Amino acid sequence: MRIYGILKKISGSINMKKAPFIIVSAIFLIGIKSDNLYSASDEGDEIKKKIFSIEEEITFLEKEILRDTEIASWVQNHIALRNTRDILKRDLSEKGRILENLKKNAYVDFKNEIDFIEQNIEKEREIVSGIRIDIGTIKYTQAYIQETIPKKDNLLNVFKERLEELKVKLDSLKKESVE
Repeated sequence: MRIYGILKKISGSINMKKAPFIIVSAIFLIGIKSDNLYSASDEGDEIKKKIFSIEEEITFLEKEILRDTEIASWVQNHIALRNTRDILKRDLSEKGRILENLKKNAYVDFKNEIDFIEQNIEKEREIVSGIRIDIGTIKYTQAYIQETIPKKDNLLNVFKERLEELKVKLDSLKKESVE
């Protein structure tokens, strides 16, 4: 609307022979402004996808840390190992889906973190697929789960920090698009 008002004022004070030039120039300027809006919108959409993936990963990691802490507190025996395998197996498909979303939306930002998650999935698959139930397998499983809790906690902190950075960036993009 603002450009239309400007054109109306200008057209009253300018010779009509120059009007086509002015109209073409105005359309060109409108096109440039709309391209900037679209590119900001595209960048905003990408950031929103990353935020969604990171929030999903944070939620899962929090749940996984609680799960692992509980498993680590159990007295390990044959029954506990079977229960551990069942719990890990139940969570593997969701963990894989979340990992794929993270790869698709934020691979560049989290290459090292994604590598850790992939290794963790492989180890958990190894634990789940095991048939043997002996004292060595029980101790290995217990040690692995205890060992990964601090690593997952660090990973959670990295995701939370990056999430805050992305939210700030998204807010600044929204402010820029309003102006």
